[in-house]
Amino acid sequence: MSDSAIRPEDLVLLLGARPRRGVRAWLYRGIAKAVRDGRLPPGLRLPSSRAVAAALGVARGPVSEALELLAAEGYVITRDRSGSRVAPRAESVRAERPEVALRPPPSPGTPDPALFPWASWLRSMRIGSARLRPDDLGYGDPRGLPALRERVAELLRLTRGAVVAPDQVVIISGVAQGLTLLATVLRRRGAGPIGLEDPGSPGARDSLRSLGADVVPVPADGDGLDIDRRVGEPGAVLVTPAHQYPLGVPLSPDRRRRLLDWAAAVDRLVIEDDYDADLRYDGLPIGVLQAMAPDRVALLGSVSKVLAPGMRLGWLVPPPHLYDELVAAKRNADLGTSVFDQAALAEFIGSGEYQRQVRRLRQVYGERRAALVGGLRERFDVSPAGFSAGLHVLVRLPDHDAEQRALAYLAERNVAAHALSDCFFADGDPGLVLGTARIPAPDLIPALPD
Repeated sequence: MSDSAIRPEDLVLLLGARPRRGVRAWLYRGIAKAVRDGRLPPGLRLPSSRAVAAALGVARGPVSEALELLAAEGYVITRDRSGSRVAPRAESVRAERPEVALRPPPSPGTPDPALFPWASWLRSMRIGSARLRPDDLGYGDPRGLPALRERVAELLRLTRGAVVAPDQVVIISGVAQGLTLLATVLRRRGAGPIGLEDPGSPGARDSLRSLGADVVPVPADGDGLDIDRRVGEPGAVLVTPAHQYPLGVPLSPDRRRRLLDWAAAVDRLVIEDDYDADLRYDGLPIGVLQAMAPDRVALLGSVSKVLAPGMRLGWLVPPPHLYDELVAAKRNADLGTSVFDQAALAEFIGSGEYQRQVRRLRQVYGERRAALVGGLRERFDVSPAGFSAGLHVLVRLPDHDAEQRALAYLAERNVAAHALSDCFFADGDPGLVLGTARIPAPDLIPALPD
């Protein structure tokens, strides 16, 4: 160990001006920081507490206490006769690793944050929090607050035609968690692979694969998912019947019946992702598939499109035979969703603010979509695929080179877009899936080839 030492006056100079109060804390923080950043190297002998106290013009007690705390935390080593030295420091070894993007790229389905109803939401937070009881602040019912489950059940019955009671609802931290819980329970039951729409959501496909789930394609076209063209025999199928992603079409009545007939005949589960059905601009939203077969369909939904994805609040309405297992899986996953957020959402829905927000968004997003579609028709004499709903449109392109050029142009301008080809399990058709919530038509039109 080095025999070098630092004089009391040099240590005081290194630490800077002494405060009038809090000498012990100041001395502790200053020496600890100097050790961490290398200004006091390992093995350096420190002056005695008596010498430091004399140099600072303070009592010896606070200095001794600071050195004892530094020794307890491993910054210095104190021996009876040799005094204190800076402790040896383990070399920091930082493994080389690739850069990881912590924030995902812009998604075509992301709402405009400028439309978030801050005033009414903050009011709902105040009122909802005031209604919480002391017992609500502990580890509560993993199904969620009773008040929110009542509000969600009522909302789903009135606006989506669902067959649901409050004791059938599980409050979840977004649809992604709902998929995780369902995949976990299905895997434990040995249900087999999960069928996904092809084309479909790349996010859902990647999420399920990351959980170790076996996923298989089920072709989708202008009438939605076609269960008769499935690959193999999946144990469950994930479907977006109200507004297929990315094709933008509803599941046709005939396809709806055939999907439910298949599920009943072979005792399989249909997972309904009702992700943006509230946002239809040319008529009433299409009702949920769950209403036709509540014993075969697990209904998923969230506030991500109407409010904000960062809120991480949603709901799961499973068939009765899976309910207890899913509640147990939710408890094991996170012990329940934040009661303050749940209380706020219960008040927000109960006061009518949720439906007011839906009406506002239908008007604003409907106008923005119409402007974008009009610009595409004027420039290219084409209409995007799908019907007037949701937060995305699909524009088909002549080839994959055009797709890549358009994506590069839009990425430079931070415009949310997906390649249609990425939505397929294998090689797929070229095109762009464009977000309509924030995209201005003048930024989009030049990106598309003539």
